[in-house]
Amino acid sequence: MFYLHVEITNYKQLKIIIPDRIEPLEKKIEQIISVSGGEPYRSVPGLYCFHSTFRETSLALISATFQIFKHLSALADKLYGFSLVLSDSEWYDEEVESRIRNYIYRIPEENSIWLFEDRKKNLETHVTTALTKGMTRILDKKEELPGTYERMRLFCRREAHIDSIVETIREMGNPLGEKALVQLNGHPLNGVDYNLDAVLGNLCPDENIPLIFLSNCSSENPLDPFVWSINKEIEEKVSPHLDNGELDLWRSLSSAMDLFRNSWNAEQCSDFIDKDFFTLYSLYLKAYIKIRKENHLLPLIICKNVDKWKEESRRFLAELFNLLIPGEGLIPLCSGDEVDWSEYMRQGKVKTIHFRSYSVEEVRKRIAGAFPDLNLEERELYSIYKSCDARTIPMFHSLISYLERGYYRENCHAAEGVLEGFDELTLTLLYLIQVAGGLIRKEDYLEFFESRNFSRSRISERLEHLYLFTLIEGSRYPRPVFGDLKSFVEATLSEQKKELVNSFTNYLFSLWEKGTHLNIENLFLVILGYGQVGKSLQIYQVVLDRFLNNKQFKLADLYLSRDFFDMEALSVGEKDALKNIIFAGRMRSALLKEDYREVQSIISESEIIKVHKKSSYSSHTSLQHSLYMNSMGDYSRGLNLAKEALFEFQQSGDSAGEAKANIELATALLGQGKIRTSQDYFEISRRASFQSRDLLCQIRSSFFKSLSDFIFGNIPMALRGVNDILPVAERAGRREWQLMLIHLKGRILFDLGRYRDCEDIYRDAYNTACYYGMENAALLLKRWIARSLIYNERYRDGIELLEEMEYTDESLFFLAEAAYFGRREDNALEHLNDAGLKYRRIDYFPGETPLWRDGFASIEGYSLSRDSENDVLLNQIQALRYYLRGRGGDLTNAAAGFSELTGRYNTQGTNHYFHKYFYLYSDILPDTFSDEERRLKILSNSVKLLQSRAGRFDDQKMKHSFLNYNVWNKRITEESVKRNFI
Repeated sequence: MFYLHVEITNYKQLKIIIPDRIEPLEKKIEQIISVSGGEPYRSVPGLYCFHSTFRETSLALISATFQIFKHLSALADKLYGFSLVLSDSEWYDEEVESRIRNYIYRIPEENSIWLFEDRKKNLETHVTTALTKGMTRILDKKEELPGTYERMRLFCRREAHIDSIVETIREMGNPLGEKALVQLNGHPLNGVDYNLDAVLGNLCPDENIPLIFLSNCSSENPLDPFVWSINKEIEEKVSPHLDNGELDLWRSLSSAMDLFRNSWNAEQCSDFIDKDFFTLYSLYLKAYIKIRKENHLLPLIICKNVDKWKEESRRFLAELFNLLIPGEGLIPLCSGDEVDWSEYMRQGKVKTIHFRSYSVEEVRKRIAGAFPDLNLEERELYSIYKSCDARTIPMFHSLISYLERGYYRENCHAAEGVLEGFDELTLTLLYLIQVAGGLIRKEDYLEFFESRNFSRSRISERLEHLYLFTLIEGSRYPRPVFGDLKSFVEATLSEQKKELVNSFTNYLFSLWEKGTHLNIENLFLVILGYGQVGKSLQIYQVVLDRFLNNKQFKLADLYLSRDFFDMEALSVGEKDALKNIIFAGRMRSALLKEDYREVQSIISESEIIKVHKKSSYSSHTSLQHSLYMNSMGDYSRGLNLAKEALFEFQQSGDSAGEAKANIELATALLGQGKIRTSQDYFEISRRASFQSRDLLCQIRSSFFKSLSDFIFGNIPMALRGVNDILPVAERAGRREWQLMLIHLKGRILFDLGRYRDCEDIYRDAYNTACYYGMENAALLLKRWIARSLIYNERYRDGIELLEEMEYTDESLFFLAEAAYFGRREDNALEHLNDAGLKYRRIDYFPGETPLWRDGFASIEGYSLSRDSENDVLLNQIQALRYYLRGRGGDLTNAAAGFSELTGRYNTQGTNHYFHKYFYLYSDILPDTFSDEERRLKILSNSVKLLQSRAGRFDDQKMKHSFLNYNVWNKRITEESVKRNFI
């Protein structure tokens, strides 16, 4: 600790007598102290402390002292005398004031600077002194030697490289200049980033538009460098700088940017995350380029240490460069060691500037300039050069260490001597940065230490010195440069400081719990590394969920296969909890991939399925097991497992888990045909998911609620539900559910007879499916575009679309409809006969992703058993076939078929097309007196079923549309009027 005491004789009286002189003097002293890194010492007026004990701080203190002395001397004729006292002492807080006071009483003369005798070696080397009556008086500063900043500039800064880089980039900034990527090639310890900072200081001084910086985030997720580079200030300016098409795209996706930036956690991101994020980020960069050009600034983007990035991250970066260098004039400035851009770059050139190691002669010249006070023997010079592998930063550290110690110590880390000059608080801060590894911001460190009664200025000063000595890097998120120093730093700390790590890791966990933007992969490794198993398990579950929500299966499987935990060190409960997490994760991964063989294998090999009850995270095991049973059509077991999961989630207070369990419970009820009850549970899940802000659960529960409303017959409510949740699905980037919701909306509009609207929304959905490469969804949607055209009486257009695709049961049925409406009934029968041969039983319904087999199975299929006789599409095919056969004269077989089909009504109450089947049956019966009663009875059934469904509408306009614009419903209505049924 350094101390400076400013003693002004009769200070209180002077404040009263000459306040116009004393008050400005006070402000000036406070300003000098603050700029120099000091702060007022509590409870002792005029006493200031400087907390670090290395050379740079002593130089700052002496500089501040002489500045204050100059201002006091200028007012000497107005004062009664003053004294400045410097000390480099290790005092206890309670003795500081008494020691200073006793010393001041002994000062032989005023208007001078004095040096306390206790410990003065760190100060005396920088000043000339004289003894006056046994006390040390400071006469002057010694000849100015370079400070650490200046020494680093002289030793590490490569002026020729800087000039070359600056010139190259300025040429690229010329509208006619050649566009290229600039690669600063060299090991980071050769001072590449230090010189890069000098380049930016030259090119971008005092800019009001922040640059975009990307750097490796050390996590497994390849998108992390981009996510963590997003600047809110730039993002807010994007919209005005995009053209109309880009703006529409940005608006449709921009809320997802919030998810990437602020909620990079389990429940929130896209199922096509790479594609959506690339689109967003490229628009973000396009706008950034335009903003900088408008402000006459170079469109630079800075990418640091690209050689350390994941391969997928580099490819993502190269795709951006290939798009934006030739198209928008982006100027990328990248650093990294031996990065071969030729395999990535399709567009533009790469200009490489090499940062090679200094020669011994170059090192000798730079030492002479930067360390003129260091007498280094030739043997020592070669030893430093060799031990540091000729790398600039380690050599600089070795030279600073030599300066601090007064001698060169071989066979130790180059930076150890620098660390030995730090006080314990600086070392503690460095250690916590080593613990966190770039996980949190500077502001978070300030907050943590402030909660432990350390001032922000003290911590800020230490951060600056750690940056100064190149021990940490990262402008927003400090991280250590030398991972191999961690054990050395830990060994220098007292036991009390080591115990601080536990508090610190709890603080990191609390930040995440509060929703602070943290890299949860790295948080997991930090918390696990310091033995907090319970918290580690909680984060591990979240990390897996995040990867699986985003369908990042490679990352999920990597985390599921790694042995993160020491099983021998875990308790029995912790082992069971881990097994539950891994089992549920593996199950969910296989289910999302629709790999049901793998699911069965996981179940057969896992003992946790037998012992999971009542252990931690058993709810997740029950939930995934329930989801599997529901997907396989075993709704009874699915229901029981969902109830187990729901109870366990309720016991643990997991509201998000409750919402998911309620979906599976309701899905099982829906599969059993219990529509009304399932509606209630889907609504419970929907409300709970909005409270827990679980977007995926909101979308799924809302979809199934609307689906059950549609099947039950409350079509207006179903349409309102779809319209409410569709924007959520779009903003959340859940593309498959977005398209399935659009399909459900299309089905609703189809029932209402709004065929032109159907065509429009199906076309938009089809384009989206093609954009994301969703082949099965695109084929289904294309078939329904064709059906919309057919029902709009554009038969030829619809047929052409269907004939472009491989024939399926559904496309053949739609071709048959087109042929029938076009009065080519023979062709229609041919298609229907082919369709009947192609039916395949649905083996499973994907749980968390939609089914894209056909447009009926994906909706009504959830409410019917898996038997072929319950398949809606097959029933539709059979009904139209029987109808056309009956019209063609085969009345006996057609009537027998209809009799069997309509006879299933009592067991297929959720199949809402029986009014159509009864109508078609009645229409083929001959109009003779003997069959009239039978025919009218069958037609009456059709009318009753249609009216019953229409009676559930709560919107009269939609009810009118349903009865009068739907092609088949209109025929039934007209026939019922003709027969005086209504």
